[in-house]
Amino acid sequence: VHLARRVLQLEKTNTSLRQELQEHKSKADQLVKEVENTNNLLDQSQQPYGYLINSIRVRDGQLQQQAGHIQVLEDDLRKVSQEREELARTHNQMSLDLERLLNQKEVSCCTVSVSCCTVSVSCCTVSVSCCTVSVSCCTVSVSCCTVSVSCCTVS
Repeated sequence: VHLARRVLQLEKTNTSLRQELQEHKSKADQLVKEVENTNNLLDQSQQPYGYLINSIRVRDGQLQQQAGHIQVLEDDLRKVSQEREELARTHNQMSLDLERLLNQKEVSCCTVSVSCCTVSVSCCTVSVSCCTVSVSCCTVSVSCCTVSVSCCTVS
């Protein structure tokens, strides 16, 4: 008995939903016909009006194309901005690294000219950067020494 009541209730609901669906379909069909009739009237209107309507339709098409193009350009702009920010971060990091390396140098930009000399060095550390050394007739004796030279011209 309970099951039969439930089946009747569901059938009533189903019937009402089908009627609503049918009403919505007929209303949609009516609106489609109305739009078609309106478009036909616009197409059959007098020449000046037809020209204006066609030009408006063309402009609407152009506006849609331009909107799509704008969207693509905005996407490209976002990508380029992200890439620029990434490059700026890399540049800043490289600048900091370069500054740190320059601050670690003990001797920079020196010029040494030696002729006819004898040098004896033991247990030393030398760091030279951007150095020009000119040596002639020289004897050098080095033991237990660490020498770091970069960007150096020796003649």
